[in-house]
Amino acid sequence: MEEFVKKGIISEIKQLYQLGLEHNIDFLNLEHQLFRKDYEDWKKLKNQETLLRENSILSIEAHITMEHSGSFKNRKIEIKE
Repeated sequence: MEEFVKKGIISEIKQLYQLGLEHNIDFLNLEHQLFRKDYEDWKKLKNQETLLRENSILSIEAHITMEHSGSFKNRKIEIKE
């Protein structure tokens, strides 16, 4: 189950990144993160037309921990009128 969720999340991140490239939008706020975490690299790259490119992200890692995945299955819903 965790592996399935992990693959789904990575797939969604890739799709969102591709959509951002098509519309020149940084949905994932990656440029801001570079600005905050590595200002010198951001300063070197900021004069380029766009910082985000097809090969900007080489790999994506997701660490998933699921707890109580089936806890909602056994729950009874009571409707009070």
